[in-house]
Amino acid sequence: MNWLMWLAEHWLIQNSNDCRNCQLPMSLVRRAGAPGKFLWKCCGCQMRTSVHTGSFLANCVLSLEKIIMMMYYWIYKVKCKHVMLFEDTVSWDTVVNYNNYFGLECRNWLWNQQVQLGGFDANGQPMYVEVDESRTSFIISTTEDVADAVHGLLG
Repeated sequence: MNWLMWLAEHWLIQNSNDCRNCQLPMSLVRRAGAPGKFLWKCCGCQMRTSVHTGSFLANCVLSLEKIIMMMYYWIYKVKCKHVMLFEDTVSWDTVVNYNNYFGLECRNWLWNQQVQLGGFDANGQPMYVEVDESRTSFIISTTEDVADAVHGLLG
């Protein structure tokens, strides 16, 4: 549950959820038959939905634990071949696709923020911001490659 709390604290998943059928609050409950798995369950109509719902993880096919580890590797620039060694169930394509996905999500988040970067410091000196585009660039060159990458990521 610690990883789930970490995701919620950092707003990577919703902290609360309302049922789309009856608009009553949903509770976070353990998923039957799946240790360590959770889902949202409506207190009224008993409807269930994934903890991924409403987050950028909504269409991801890996478990939340695996996605957190993939984020960790991406943040610390761990080479894809090493990620494959650490996470023996993850293929080269999966690692590359998730790295691209995290980069795209970060780029989109930064693009949508209304925060001015740079400007002047307290002494009136200009502040410069350097953006490392290599962390968010894609190796995808054709429409077919994009379709393959999205399909590979989302399943």
